[in-house]
Amino acid sequence: MSLKENINQIQWYNMSENEYKWQCNFELLKEYLKEHNGEYPKREEIYKGENLGAWINNQRTIYNNGEKQEDGSIRYNRHILTKEQIKKLNKINFIWNYYEYMWNKNYELLKEYLKEYNGNYPKPNDVYKEENLGAWINNQRTIYNNGEKQEDGSIRYNRHILTKEQIKKLNKINFIWNYYEYMWNKNYELLKEYLKEYNGNYPKQNDVYKEENLGAWISIQRAIYNNGEKQEDGSIMYNGNILTQEQVKKLNEINFIWDYYESNWNQNYELLKEYLKKHNGNYPKAKEVYQGENLGFWINNQRAVYNNGEKQKDGPIIYSGNILTKEQIKKLNNIGFIWVFNKARFRKRKIETKGQLEGARRYLLSTIEKLEKEGIKEEDLNKQLLLRL
Repeated sequence: MSLKENINQIQWYNMSENEYKWQCNFELLKEYLKEHNGEYPKREEIYKGENLGAWINNQRTIYNNGEKQEDGSIRYNRHILTKEQIKKLNKINFIWNYYEYMWNKNYELLKEYLKEYNGNYPKPNDVYKEENLGAWINNQRTIYNNGEKQEDGSIRYNRHILTKEQIKKLNKINFIWNYYEYMWNKNYELLKEYLKEYNGNYPKQNDVYKEENLGAWISIQRAIYNNGEKQEDGSIMYNGNILTQEQVKKLNEINFIWDYYESNWNQNYELLKEYLKKHNGNYPKAKEVYQGENLGFWINNQRAVYNNGEKQKDGPIIYSGNILTKEQIKKLNNIGFIWVFNKARFRKRKIETKGQLEGARRYLLSTIEKLEKEGIKEEDLNKQLLLRL
């Protein structure tokens, strides 16, 4: 059936040229909506040789900006929408407000995106199904957080507006109005996941985990906490960044290590335990790297502080700006850490704890192993061991 025959059995040849063109575009619009599941064409989109997007925009401009006439038509400049044309468009639920249409479209896309990506939001400029969904989300937040509330419950910012109904719809899906808060919560959950996956070890300062620079985020939290100024509401502010009282509480709940040095120390301590187990109690060499860490260098530092430092009243030992806390010394003693790795100091060493005794045992076993590698016979082993010590 031809387009002319589709014009509701109206005698098209009796129409004016403008009426005929309008009716043709109206039929094209119905066809387009059916073909595209209710989606409207873009503003300048051509469909079957007609600029259908421009025609739709014209109907909206007349309707929204024009003056209503006594006969029910609307006139805007030299353009007119008749009462009958308005009725026809309303019959197909024509969307007169393009902004409202695009808002609803992006709202549905957002719901779809959140479902597809397990509640994660797109980044500020992420495109999803040909729409810049990230930018749209950012716009809603900007209006909401910076705009002025109106008497009707809407919020206006510059020329942009969020209606009371739109705010209600976004709240219904638990929309996160604060992007910083959203990213903070996302990184917090990633940190919990990371700690579980890596046995309590923290990522390095610029380590990326699941596409997020988790290491940098952790460094920022520490910088704010350690260098910032506490506010009246319990939050901490540093260089324009903030840690709320609630965020500090959440980090403390997972025993977050606020001190980078402490975190790094614990990580190397766990690596040392792993190394000793894997290498039958033998220690790495002075500059040996293990699992990306210079474990040999770290061990030497602990020994240097312990053997050369000054013991403080409350238990820690300080040497050349480095510190070994009472708790760290206890942890190393618990695994039989060998504080002195030469025979002169070994002879003078007092065995006061089970940990130190275990350390001495490991040192002796290590010496015996070296002697065996040198080919010393079993009957001469004790003699050579005494000579070595």
